[in-house]
Amino acid sequence: YGRKKLLVIALLIYLCGLISGYYAANIWTLLLSRAMQGIGVASFPLAYALIRDQLSHRDADIGIGVISATYGAGMFLGVIIGSFIIESWSWRCTYLVLIPFSILLVPLTIYGIHESVRFSHIPSPCGRLDWTGFLTLLAALILGLSAVSLGDTGENALLLRVICITGALAAAVLFVREELTNPSPLIDIRLVRQPPVMLLIAIGFLTILTFMMLLQ
Repeated sequence: YGRKKLLVIALLIYLCGLISGYYAANIWTLLLSRAMQGIGVASFPLAYALIRDQLSHRDADIGIGVISATYGAGMFLGVIIGSFIIESWSWRCTYLVLIPFSILLVPLTIYGIHESVRFSHIPSPCGRLDWTGFLTLLAALILGLSAVSLGDTGENALLLRVICITGALAAAVLFVREELTNPSPLIDIRLVRQPPVMLLIAIGFLTILTFMMLLQ
């Protein structure tokens, strides 16, 4: 479909999520708007791919590093600035501040980014979406988050928590098994066996965990 076109679509969905979040009248509209914003944030891999296509190997490595750094810095600054905005005005203003920047990003993407022709002579691979991996990963995430989000009140709270944890673990095992046997996996788990990848995952996990503990 073209990475530029998908990036524009993701930005438009993100913008719609910001606007609907600002005007949210109930919790369900707010949750839907947050989901739409999540789709927009998922455009980061597209940004990496565009950088890799349009820049030399050395410049692309620097560009991907800069994008990754801005993501981490944005998360850190967003929590601090967002807290200040909520305390001074309203939680709705956290969306209002981002709307102008998001509107500006759309024409900048349309007119400032050009599809790479470097690989135009190579036929596009015709693969299929790993639906089994997608559904098992989705189930593991939903059940796992439900388990840690359940309250302690009610007679069946403990039983329901145990069921969610068991289901999450089962779905995670099925997901890993599917990714190891599927020729077109959703996530290439084999990369984790490489020492640099495992080290970077551990560093990233500990960094985010430390930041969230410090924040709390």
